[in-house]
Amino acid sequence: MVSNSSTTGAYRVSEHGFTLIEVMVVTTMLAILTTISFQRYQNYAEKATNAACLSEAKNYANAVATALHIPNGPVPLPPKNGACLSFGEAPITSFEDNITAIAKLPGGGNIICDMSGVAVCSLSPSP
Repeated sequence: MVSNSSTTGAYRVSEHGFTLIEVMVVTTMLAILTTISFQRYQNYAEKATNAACLSEAKNYANAVATALHIPNGPVPLPPKNGACLSFGEAPITSFEDNITAIAKLPGGGNIICDMSGVAVCSLSPSP
C-alpha cells in the first residue's frame, strides 16, 4: 500500500505479511528442531522401555527367589506380553540358574539376573 504524506511529500510503503525468504527460513528452522527432538524422543523411549523390562525382570527374579526358598514350592512362570520381549527358555530350578530377559527394542540389550544370593539384575548392551 502506498500513501502520500502531505507534510513531507515522501512516499511510504507499508508491508503486510511475510516474504518468501522469511517463510522458508522459519520452515527450515522448524524442520531442524523437529529432527533433533525426534531423535531425542527415540533415545528416551528406548531408555524407558529398557527400564521397564529391567523392573519386570527384577520383580520376576524376586518372585522366583521367594518361591525357591519354599521346599517343593511352585516356581512362577515368566510374565508374558509385558515390557520384555522374552525370558530365557530354561525353567529356573535353583539359585545357580540365571534369568535372562530380552528388551523389546532392537539393540536394547539383554537383562541378566544373577540368582546366587540376592537377585541382582543388570542390563548388558547387545553386541
